[in-house]
Amino acid sequence: MHDTHDLSRRTFLRYTGMLTGAAAALGLAGSSMAESKTGRGDSADSHADHTGARNKPLSRGWMFCSNELEFATLSAAAERIFPGDETGPGAVELAVPYFMDNQLAGAYGYNAREYTAGPHHFPGAPTQGYQTALLRRDLFKEGLLALNSAAREHFQKSLPNIWQ
Repeated sequence: MHDTHDLSRRTFLRYTGMLTGAAAALGLAGSSMAESKTGRGDSADSHADHTGARNKPLSRGWMFCSNELEFATLSAAAERIFPGDETGPGAVELAVPYFMDNQLAGAYGYNAREYTAGPHHFPGAPTQGYQTALLRRDLFKEGLLALNSAAREHFQKSLPNIWQ
């Protein structure tokens, strides 16, 4: 077993993935048992719902991103950081961009649990972390704009079109 101080990012993600998989398997087993008890497990409607849900892409609306380019840039960046490979799905397949969009639209994006009042014109101590008057959601917006601006300047394409 790993020492708590020796837990690498990859090991953490592997353990998290195993726990998530186990929780999903337990949830599927529980729903299968519930269907067999109700007698609805063999119906055509039930089968169509299960297969349709797995084959359809996510179709949630955006809550933070204001246009398709912003969401595509967020998706491309997330997939670049956590790509899918032979060991498992990537960020897009795991719906990470939708999760980030949801978080940035809520309390996390508005820095609700952090002290954000000034003064911002004095440099902070190294132990104070990053000091800014901008909300996290505003920093993300600026970052998405900067990524696309740099991509257009260097490659004459938006970021999602470069990493396809």
